[in-house]
Amino acid sequence: MNKKHIKLTALLVCAAMAGSMLAACGGGNESSSDLGGLTPDSSITDEQREKHTVLSLGIFNGGVGYEWTKKVAAEFEKEFAEVSFEEGKTGVVVDINPQKDAFSVDGMRSAIKQGIDAEDIYYSCYNVSKDFARDGTSLNITDWVTEDAYKADRTFADWELVNGKVVYTNATSSIQDKMYDVHKEGHYLDESDLTVGAEVLPSGYYSLPFEDSLTGFVYDHDLFEEEGWLIYDGPNGLPKTEEDFFDLLDTIYDANMIPFTYAANDAYDYFSRGLTQAFLAQYEGYENAELDYTYDGEYVFDADTAAIINENEEGALSALVDDGLAEFKPTDGSYKVTITPETAWVLIYQPGKAKYVEFMRRVISTKYIDPATIEGTYTFRDAQKNFVWSWEGLGNQKRIAMLYEGEWWENEARTFFAAAEYGQRDFRFMPLPTFEGQKNHDEQSIGNYSKGVDLFVSSKTKIPEVCRLWLQFAHSEESLETFTMQTGLTRFFDYDLSDAQYNQLTKFAQNVYDIKKTDKTGIVIHTARHLTQNHEFYDAMKMGGFGSDLYSTIDGKEHKKMLVRTFFENPGTTKVNITSEQYINGMYKYYTKAKWDLAYATWQENNADA
Repeated sequence: MNKKHIKLTALLVCAAMAGSMLAACGGGNESSSDLGGLTPDSSITDEQREKHTVLSLGIFNGGVGYEWTKKVAAEFEKEFAEVSFEEGKTGVVVDINPQKDAFSVDGMRSAIKQGIDAEDIYYSCYNVSKDFARDGTSLNITDWVTEDAYKADRTFADWELVNGKVVYTNATSSIQDKMYDVHKEGHYLDESDLTVGAEVLPSGYYSLPFEDSLTGFVYDHDLFEEEGWLIYDGPNGLPKTEEDFFDLLDTIYDANMIPFTYAANDAYDYFSRGLTQAFLAQYEGYENAELDYTYDGEYVFDADTAAIINENEEGALSALVDDGLAEFKPTDGSYKVTITPETAWVLIYQPGKAKYVEFMRRVISTKYIDPATIEGTYTFRDAQKNFVWSWEGLGNQKRIAMLYEGEWWENEARTFFAAAEYGQRDFRFMPLPTFEGQKNHDEQSIGNYSKGVDLFVSSKTKIPEVCRLWLQFAHSEESLETFTMQTGLTRFFDYDLSDAQYNQLTKFAQNVYDIKKTDKTGIVIHTARHLTQNHEFYDAMKMGGFGSDLYSTIDGKEHKKMLVRTFFENPGTTKVNITSEQYINGMYKYYTKAKWDLAYATWQENNADA
């Protein structure tokens, strides 16, 4: 097996609210193939319950589906078929329960707290790590995550029974060893994360990463080759600069095709959670962009930006200098500001935020967008279907060159492909172009949308030993390979496909694997993870940073969520309702120093006794 090391440069570790939903979770796997004795509604026979220990898995049934779980479960049952985990029972049967609404944050918490229809392990669609740990919903699994359970080749270790417990005999590495540093940091909770009133819970892992999916413009590489559009200086002849990017969109439009489509009713999640994060990471650089969450560090504003700050917040920069929180450099007129929770209001003036608004104002044009997207009922399923059907000659519509979507889209859209066509078309991710003024002038990146999508063990499970074995088995080399082969998605753990396995993937899945696992593409991944040391004030007053809301106040009306919706406030018209300049000035009106000071003072007062 050829060793391929994952490329995770300029990673962003960021905060994500527990209710933030992953787009991959929006869809469903409609397969009704054989479950090996199980049914999709999580029913198993009374005879199975009498003879075997039952491990229940709650799988959020979205774009990833649950086919992979069935394959891994079958091998797990075979591995421990002769082991008794409960008196009078031999072996284990895995009860797979794929759901959506039932596995909302409140649904999972309520089931576990009340002990009604709770699963032993949940593969969720949410970032629940800190919240579920603090309220006693999830189990501390540190010992399992750090226990050696794999051989030198990272496959599942041999084992023996010692006093009724499964003990590994030749293990040299653990789940933690398979995790990348950014995920270790994001999922390991310390005392500051686990202080609840006067009580401090044990530090450690209370969840593991489940999904980390790329999101961006998916282009039809075959079409681009056929039309001779791969003429630029970026990877594979793709656009290198911002002007190249819009030249390409104009070229597609002039060819009487639709440049791109996307899900109108999911626009907030699809764009602001992926595109914003990738753009700001690329433009500002990791260290500067993460200040939007940590409120801890330094940021240098050049003279031109300082002039805008002084115009809007007269005397504010001088006051910071007087307080020792900023340093003025007379030679170039710049200010180096110490970023704290009190001074973080100034971050709205990061040039990358204004540049992002200007870029999106250009992108959101009736020349470039599928006309159907301005209908509020146009779903991700509609976008996927029309994209696929446009090149299959179905639907009586123009050819669509690109789809703004996530890594999961092809697996999710299987039913829209003709049987012989699935996996044959060469779809690939297009990285963002470079932008004048970005910190690393040659960097082209793609965003990661899955902000802390966690799997966790219920604190009320009655079979922790079986849960331990499942987590370790499911993160073995074999099981991680199975996940990718079944879904086309690549998890951010240290595992590799063989050349034979790689060649069995669809062309799009190969592109995803290459971006995540090799240096073949030249694309930088900016991945968003929850940062355990983000400042607690963040949730009270968010500073529009990587993948987060970017608020604006225009004519007394508050604008938030997605710029697509803001710029097309009156669907069906070509009128530009709000210009980029209006939106940017509105950001400065929203994130004022006075408003920030009040919010911080209120937060301090409310948390004085915490």
